[in-house]
Amino acid sequence: MQQTNTRRRMRFLAVSLSLVLAMSFLGACGNKKAATDDKAVATYKGGTITQSEFDTFVGVNVIMDSTGQVSGMLAEPQYKEYIQEQLLKQQVVWEILDAKTSDANRKEGEKQAEELDKQIKGMEAAQKESFEKAMKDNKVTVKDLKRYVTVSTGISKEMESKVTEQEIKAVYDEHLKTNPNFYDVVNVRHILIGVHAEADEAKGTVKRTKEEALKIANDVKAKLDAGGDFAALAKEFSEDGNKDTGGLYADQQIGTSSFVEPFLKKMTELEINKISEPVETDFGYHVMRVDSRKTLKLDDVKASIKSEKSQTNLSSFVEKDFLTYDYVSLLPKASPSPSAAASPAASADVAASPAASVSPEAKK
Repeated sequence: MQQTNTRRRMRFLAVSLSLVLAMSFLGACGNKKAATDDKAVATYKGGTITQSEFDTFVGVNVIMDSTGQVSGMLAEPQYKEYIQEQLLKQQVVWEILDAKTSDANRKEGEKQAEELDKQIKGMEAAQKESFEKAMKDNKVTVKDLKRYVTVSTGISKEMESKVTEQEIKAVYDEHLKTNPNFYDVVNVRHILIGVHAEADEAKGTVKRTKEEALKIANDVKAKLDAGGDFAALAKEFSEDGNKDTGGLYADQQIGTSSFVEPFLKKMTELEINKISEPVETDFGYHVMRVDSRKTLKLDDVKASIKSEKSQTNLSSFVEKDFLTYDYVSLLPKASPSPSAAASPAASADVAASPAASVSPEAKK
């Protein structure tokens, strides 16, 4: 889905907090001093959400969502009720967690909100015009957007502040226990010779059997062993999308990589700068070379582990503590909500994944 320039410029400010159904945490906005006749759309222990607050919340998320999935689902009658229910629940979670955020962490959020303000003021005329139209269409203001950033950043910082050094070390050790190579970071190059049951003119591929692909892969290896330039041969022979960048996958962490297993295994064991024998995967045969390999120390990954652990803590709150707040949605119920697996959000993630390409990143 196409993204506007405005969304791309603001994307770094959208703090992602994992919630149920694998959806991003979305900060709520709205004027707490709603009109007395503004009906409630949700109640929970300690508060309510009114229609106007929820409308603002939805509008902000349409603007801040860089994927376009929120607006896409709201536009589809069969998914509108589903996404509204999810957003409303997330708004209540926001209200609860915002009340628990410390002043210090809220100030961090305010700093990010000021950065947002600078981004908006620094927009070129055409971008600003488009951005202001989006705000008008969704009935939100810059103040609403700044509150979103303030609160969502504050909650993120609050969650991270509760993660201890002992917990970070425990996660690090557990990852190494599960996979001794988990924190290895590799720069690897490959040339993919694909196997194809039929030719595909659109993709530029020809019909090729496994035997034919293996022969070509062995020929490519021979050229490399004879001193051939890897980048040049990748451009000539490889069918992966990175053929024009020397077949390089840079800074790939073993433990978080989505490469298929045979490819991943060879990344961990191949001698530096040695050309591999052809490695067979579901995509064909890969001729590989590892340019470098290093292991990240605890200090190198503390920040990412803290973020990972805070996400886990947030999910735990939603799954357990949130149940004690007696949340009730008062939104109209028109029809049964579709499952998360059938939602555009779920299908869009699959369509955009490397599984759709011929790269080794698609696990089967």
